[in-house]
Amino acid sequence: MDSGSNSGRLNAVASRSADGAKVVGIDQAIFTCIRTPMGQGYRVVAASRGLRAKESSEIVTHAPSGDGLCDEGPEPVGISFYPLQSGRFCILHSRYAGAEPTGRGGQRAYTRAFVLDAEQLARFGNSPFQVLRAAYAAG
Repeated sequence: MDSGSNSGRLNAVASRSADGAKVVGIDQAIFTCIRTPMGQGYRVVAASRGLRAKESSEIVTHAPSGDGLCDEGPEPVGISFYPLQSGRFCILHSRYAGAEPTGRGGQRAYTRAFVLDAEQLARFGNSPFQVLRAAYAAG
């Protein structure tokens, strides 16, 4: 996913019917910790073009950071679902992805955010879990 590109939008199959698959374009973002020459820390590192700046700020506010999943197990997962001030909805899927690159220790949280409007969500039966299933089936 390239920041600000249409290729960052995920086309997920919402349902199948006699008239074929219904594909829904879902905006998405990646929130994680990175180290660059410009600095280090947690930020949205990639986003599809349709993600609004205010929505990106809300993702930063709600997504977990280092050791934020509160589980030291081998493969903990966190899922959050909430309305955004824009009127759209956000689903966060978080996991650990190695050690923090900042030197403070702990595990680096990696969060994939999916943002869709009420009509799009309804195509998935208003279930954030159905959205996640379709998103991961789509890659």
